[in-house]
Amino acid sequence: MTVSADTFRETLSFLPGGVTVVTAREPDGSPAGLTATAVCSVSLRPPLVLICVEDGSRTRAAIAREESFAVNLLDEEQAPLARRFAGGRTDKFDDVPWATAETGAPVLEAAVGYVDCRVDRRVADAGDHEIFIGEVRAAEIFRPGAQNPLVYYLGEYRALRDVVSTSPFMGSEEPGG
Repeated sequence: MTVSADTFRETLSFLPGGVTVVTAREPDGSPAGLTATAVCSVSLRPPLVLICVEDGSRTRAAIAREESFAVNLLDEEQAPLARRFAGGRTDKFDDVPWATAETGAPVLEAAVGYVDCRVDRRVADAGDHEIFIGEVRAAEIFRPGAQNPLVYYLGEYRALRDVVSTSPFMGSEEPGG
């Protein structure tokens, strides 16, 4: 039996995902970026990060060509930034201050922090996404006091504390308990 895309999306909407903006540079130096929740750490030695990027996106093509990317971490105040980078608009970087780190990938100055990565390997095409593993070359926290990461939960951007306080699972027994 194959699960429909709608059923799959609805079911996994109960799994909160940390919201990031993945950025890269085009060969001409222009920035590319998209909102991503399919991001995770892989290893501490060496420091590796995994990202899944949609096929056909300008950002995926830039990452593949330039072999570098940055993962910009967002907090609850940055839902508008996440929405901006989630769409197909061409002016994503207009009025969004950014700089570069070691690899040349754009780092959003409003982000909580970032990891700057050189592509270690392109793992595989996976459905409608491509999986990249990046070796972290630089990392920095701009706002160490930030305490409410932005997450995507039940189809909306939310602060992590709001997910915890509104979760349908809070107050119930632990799974398997």
